Amino acid sequence: MAGYKPGTLTNFSGSMAEAMETEFETIWRTLKGRHLPATGQEERRMLFTAIARGMMSHLAENASTGLVVTDGTGLRSTVSVVIQG
Repeated sequence: MAGYKPGTLTNFSGSMAEAMETEFETIWRTLKGRHLPATGQEERRMLFTAIARGMMSHLAENASTGLVVTDGTGLRSTVSVVIQG
């Protein structure tokens, strides 16, 4: 079973934190009409990494209650959370 990769500052590629950064870049470009500035990249990555790790920790700590995922069609699945370091 593949696990979720929240990410770290030294292992950012392919992580949830990187996906957050990518989405932030997309929203920024849409609203501001330009790319994110290089200034502040480290701080943004720290923030996205902290959010991703906090989300994964919370899910793992509460996994005993089960995590139910639904899609737009009403299909429901119960999943478990495995966090990659």
